Amino acid sequence: MGRCGNHGSKHTMREATLIAYHPRDMAVGKANNYAKVRNLEAFFDNPPEGSIAAGSTNTLVYSQ
Repeated sequence: MGRCGNHGSKHTMREATLIAYHPRDMAVGKANNYAKVRNLEAFFDNPPEGSIAAGSTNTLVYSQ
């Protein structure tokens, strides 16, 4: 049988570009699990709950 996914001794790293559309003035929600905490740290500069969801790594690239 073949291997499924990236299991085993060799792993492949891939780069990806993500474009996400969010409502204007979207607020940061409660970080109630490990994944949300890590996302807030990595993509939003770890803002407090209720603040505007914006950070240095998720810049605005288009506005009407």
